[in-house]
Amino acid sequence: MKTPFIVLFLCILLTACSSKEKNSANQEQAATEMQEKKLPKAACILWIDKNKEKTLLNKEVRNVKARVHIGELGKITVLEYEKTPHIMLEDKISRCLKTYRVTPEQMEKGNLKEGENIVFLRVVVRELQPR
Repeated sequence: MKTPFIVLFLCILLTACSSKEKNSANQEQAATEMQEKKLPKAACILWIDKNKEKTLLNKEVRNVKARVHIGELGKITVLEYEKTPHIMLEDKISRCLKTYRVTPEQMEKGNLKEGENIVFLRVVVRELQPR
């Protein structure tokens, strides 16, 4: 009478162990994919939002790490983001990049070059309400 229960228990135990091995293999693969997606160190931070006021008091600032292409005239085109930003932030970035140009002084410093670069795009998102 005990033998069928022992056999049943062993079958359940073996099934559980094999599923744990599959889950750990899937988790390791997902972890390596996430590490591959990370972009290398950024070359510089670009303030793409033209802030007329010189103060950032009561303002929310966001940084987005991105792989960008810098053209001859300093025009920036985003190739990919490290983490996909919220749709409203992505829209604000695209509107700011229509007018923003990288200056020749920034190119001369040696941090940026024509072609593909990894940079932080810094944007003033909104004004915070005083409490």
